[in-house]
Amino acid sequence: MGQRTTATRAAALRKAREAKAAQDAERLRREAEIEQALADFYEAAGRAAQIRHAAQQRADKAIADAEQHARQVDAEAGRAVRRLRTLGQTNAQIAQLCQISVAAVRSMANDPGDSPDAGNGPAGRDMAMSATAGLRVGAGDDGGGRDDAAPVTRI
Repeated sequence: MGQRTTATRAAALRKAREAKAAQDAERLRREAEIEQALADFYEAAGRAAQIRHAAQQRADKAIADAEQHARQVDAEAGRAVRRLRTLGQTNAQIAQLCQISVAAVRSMANDPGDSPDAGNGPAGRDMAMSATAGLRVGAGDDGGGRDDAAPVTRI
């Protein structure tokens, strides 16, 4: 009976090893698929981060370029306000005509605006920006204004 038990035991171990080997092979295959999916994820996430970073750099440059141009245009607005003053308009009249505050008129009128850094001081630039930022582009302009927007008086 000892031999039969040994043979039965050996057959049982062989069957157990085969079952475990199949299970181990499936586990290894699944782990390899998980590893591939994770690699795909990290690769795609890295590319997406690079795309976002490049887009942010382009956006930052576009905003800086627009700010530079807006400062030049704000200086033009300041020159126009100063011209209105030389034409005898009061600060209150200019403020009403331009739809800006009297403080903005004062700031723009007192800022020489002719230097390369004109309007960059804390008062001049901020007042000019706040004065011109709220203006809506008049109907018919190419500035993308709404059709129902009040026309802007050109000086």
